[in-house]
Amino acid sequence: MLRTAFARQSRLALPARATMFQSRSYVDKFQERETASENKYIHEKEKEQLRALYRKLSDARAELQRLSKHIKEKEEDIKDKAGAKAGAELKDDTESK
Repeated sequence: MLRTAFARQSRLALPARATMFQSRSYVDKFQERETASENKYIHEKEKEQLRALYRKLSDARAELQRLSKHIKEKEEDIKDKAGAKAGAELKDDTESK
């Protein structure tokens, strides 16, 4: 009777050990999925940040082009005024002679 009781306990212990190993692999798989999920979330956030930076860079480039165009226009206006002033001085000089 002692032998049969011991045999029954050992049979019950094996599935418990197998369950323990299965639960470890389940925990490992869960951790892997959790890590993958976290990595995906981080990757998505980094993509969003990069998109925002690209938008800001694009806006800054557009603003720079606008300012460059404005500067060129002002330089042309200054040259035109200087040319007109120089032309008027030349005209005055020719009239006085």
